[in-house]
Amino acid sequence: MKIRILVLTSIILLACKLVSAQEINWGVKVKVNMSTLKTDLNGEKYILGYHFGL
Repeated sequence: MKIRILVLTSIILLACKLVSAQEINWGVKVKVNMSTLKTDLNGEKYILGYHFGL
């Protein structure tokens, strides 16, 4: 019984490691986005956006 639990736990841990697609990166991230918005009423308008995170 103990062998079954050990094998099952090992398989689950290995599967979790293989399935994880993202890596953990530590640091500060800052980005700027610039896009245009075209409407019939105002013509073309530039929109500046930003985002940041830790």
